[in-house]
Formats: sequence, C-alpha cells, structure tokens
Amino acid sequence: MLIFFVYNPDENFGVDVFCFENTKDFSNIINHKQKNYSDYAFKIILLAIGEKEEFPQAQIDKLIKNKKNLLSDKFMVMNLSSLKEWINGFSIYTTPIKPNDN
Repeated sequence: MLIFFVYNPDENFGVDVFCFENTKDFSNIINHKQKNYSDYAFKIILLAIGEKEEFPQAQIDKLIKNKKNLLSDKFMVMNLSSLKEWINGFSIYTTPIKPNDN
C-alpha cells in the first residue's frame, strides 16, 4: 500500500516504504510490490529501510541491477538519503491565492 502520494509541478509520484532483513527479503519484497503496482499510471518510489541503519544506495542499485525480473521504468528503489536528494531537484508550487492584507 502506498504510504503517501506527492503532487508536484514536475511529476506526481507515490511512495511505499518497506523494511527488510536480508537481500533475499529485499528481492522478494520488490517482486511483490512490482506486481501490486503494475497498473498504476504514475511513478512509484520504493523506499528501502534497513533493519538497523540506512542501507547504502550503491547496494540497492546493485541488487536491482542483478534482479531476474527487471523493474519497469516507473519504479525507483531508494534509501532515505537518495529520496531527499531526488526530491530537492523538483520545483515547488507557488501559492495560488494571495492572503488578505487585513
């Protein structure tokens, strides 16, 4: 299930957070989530949270690269630091209505 959805001027996307204990769990979870979200029309960020500390993005990328079932382009798997960095590259909405001066 998506934990939250982000509306953005550049691109809307959903985020699903998951925790895993080992690389086998990681692969199984990614496969399961890819099946669950296959019909979604927007980008899905799978946020990988390690058991005790942040799992390095380089290891995540290596695990994804070595998957038998390749991820579709609408999926991105990231750790929290990478997600923050990626989000910082987006535009922000401006306030559509000016507040009253009263």
